[in-house]
Amino acid sequence: MDDLLASSRFASWLGLRIVSRSDGACRIELPIRDEHANTRGIAHGGVIASLIDTAAGAAIALQPSIDGQGVVTVSLATSYLAPAQVGDVLVAEARRRSGGKRVVVCEVEVTSTKGDAIATALVTLAAAKPV
Repeated sequence: MDDLLASSRFASWLGLRIVSRSDGACRIELPIRDEHANTRGIAHGGVIASLIDTAAGAAIALQPSIDGQGVVTVSLATSYLAPAQVGDVLVAEARRRSGGKRVVVCEVEVTSTKGDAIATALVTLAAAKPV
């Protein structure tokens, strides 16, 4: 299941783990460590945004219209609802909401395993052009 993230040193450093993945949906967990904390001692917003971005990309990577090209993020609009503490385990649930062959919109909800709503986001992704 983690093969998708195996080649990403950044995802590995963050500690992301794919729990489940199907066409148009993905669930990823992230245990919050000291290295993820901002100066206030809570999870840095960029860490949560990275979790959201990765979950959305993983949800769309299996889409037939993408055809193995991969995806890039065009837009990521995040609302932070509550802080995540060091020691919390965050769960990102990404689901495809709409889109066509090249551009797709995903909704992502982030909660803690304690049940706290941490963040919600809309992510627009596009099929990557070969380089």
